[in-house]
Amino acid sequence: MLIAELRGSIVTIRAEALTDNYFEEFQRSKKDLKKSLSQILIDQDIGVGYEDFKDAYEYKGLQLNEKGELIITGFDNDGYYEEGYSFFRSKLHRLNVKEHSHADFGWNGDNFLITIEYEVGLFQQLKIPFSMNEFDSERLEITTSTILTKPAIKSLSQLHYEGKTLKAENSFGYEKKGLFAAIVVPKKSRFFDKTVYKDFFETSYCELKNI
Repeated sequence: MLIAELRGSIVTIRAEALTDNYFEEFQRSKKDLKKSLSQILIDQDIGVGYEDFKDAYEYKGLQLNEKGELIITGFDNDGYYEEGYSFFRSKLHRLNVKEHSHADFGWNGDNFLITIEYEVGLFQQLKIPFSMNEFDSERLEITTSTILTKPAIKSLSQLHYEGKTLKAENSFGYEKKGLFAAIVVPKKSRFFDKTVYKDFFETSYCELKNI
């Protein structure tokens, strides 16, 4: 049995169109409480938190950056409790891409709240039903996605082997790091048919505490 572990910087991206009432509440709370947008969302000062604003978009993935890594460990038996042998490692950007998409939500003229929750650690643990001798790294593929914000974030959401999507066995062992929050007006790019999220009305970032 083989166990694949995807580790690195985990992002959870959420977005929702802001009503006029919420927009005004955020501005009033920032002024009265002397807090940033992200801190207001973390503290739920207006009665809801950042996890609630997700009607337009919600996505969780592992960033394709220098921290991201795939580790494959072989076990003699079908269990996690014996000592395995980690025989394959790869940076995520070196893996073959099976399918890629771009975040596409929102429309010109409306304010959207986008939050990006950052965590670090184990994104997914997946079982590959082959032995070390049968394993072929060229049969590995990933599903990826990009959101064109500032900076653009490219991440993976799924791992495949021989064209089949591997099912996540476990997802644990990560710690929260921070929350980026922004009010942005989505716009279609003039150069390619993709929605861009760079026209910020405001942005902020706060550290998240692990409970």
